[in-house]
Amino acid sequence: MIQWKEVVNWVVKISNYGHTTKRNINEEFKASLYEILRTKPIPPELLEKYFSELILSFSNVKRITTVKKPSYSFEECWDKLIEEFDESGYTVFISARPYELENDPNEFFTELRDKTIKDLASNLFSPSFKKYRYNIPSKEVGKILWRRIHTLLCKYFNAREDFEDILDKLKAEGFAGGFNKNESEEIQIRRLAAGFLQKINKDGILWVFVNSAPIYVCPQIHLNPNQPYNSSDYIYFNSSEDAVNIYRFNKAESYFWQEQVWFKMKETNLAESLLFEHDFIKPLNEPL
Repeated sequence: MIQWKEVVNWVVKISNYGHTTKRNINEEFKASLYEILRTKPIPPELLEKYFSELILSFSNVKRITTVKKPSYSFEECWDKLIEEFDESGYTVFISARPYELENDPNEFFTELRDKTIKDLASNLFSPSFKKYRYNIPSKEVGKILWRRIHTLLCKYFNAREDFEDILDKLKAEGFAGGFNKNESEEIQIRRLAAGFLQKINKDGILWVFVNSAPIYVCPQIHLNPNQPYNSSDYIYFNSSEDAVNIYRFNKAESYFWQEQVWFKMKETNLAESLLFEHDFIKPLNEPL
């Protein structure tokens, strides 16, 4: 099966395309693009679909210096993010300071954070189809992120009405190593949650990667980045009024991000995995 990054490379070669440039899509360009795609191993039933999507994406790109107010509202964009987040099987967060580290994040990100923690916790009873990856700039930030995720996971377990069942399930799954049965349930759940977190990390459900490449200009959320034709990509940032703005990439921008950042980052091993360790959690004598 053809890779989408190959298609992007072909289009770049024939169009002299830049991601900040608005391309004039004339008939000559369309004909050239179509002929290029026909020579490649693209399934015939997908040729027209790929061709139409590329033409639409390149036609919609605007110069950065003339960005206009988007036609959609923040709420519409956020609803789209939540919808795609719920449906995605693989979510990648790229941020120098993930919003999980905020004690009181914006209400919108509280919703997204809670969804992530709830989904991670669901692996205790049945494997989830969803996987998560965080890219952060240093090991120090990574250790703090692991600690924060552990804290949020403990708080989620503690707040559940079936807390006793969760405690029994964690013990039954073999995460009980190291704690004394005479310890308080609060301490037990913290030890057990650490064991659970270590397991889903080793099982590839949750990863934290340290990457020092200059990819942290804006916090990013990428959904299904390994599926170029089924991916969605967002950046978010605070405005001068301390409000959150969200921007969703169009198809052309997604293809170029995957080609210039995602695939290169994976192929050249630019990122180093930071595995969870029990030493990352808060001291047991400190409150969560």
